[in-house]
Amino acid sequence: MGKVLFGEDQLISASEAAKHFADLKKRAAIKPQFILSGGKVEAVMISFDQYQTQMTRLHELEETALLLQRIDRLEKDHSCAIPWEQIRRSPE
Repeated sequence: MGKVLFGEDQLISASEAAKHFADLKKRAAIKPQFILSGGKVEAVMISFDQYQTQMTRLHELEETALLLQRIDRLEKDHSCAIPWEQIRRSPE
């Protein structure tokens, strides 16, 4: 993964973040805010919508990776496949 790029306007010290939390929340609603401690990024504040979007995408990527692993396994060994007739639900 490449380095995260951000502007100077997105950096705030932990002490300033505590003092100006309301402003920090407003800025985080627009773009991520990087909270510094000892000159290093310690935390990132993002909006809840951004968080939900990222988590949804992460779950989609994890599911895709799992499906690709299963497809690869089936292509290598067809004996681990279960016939559709065995897993299909019969009409009730």
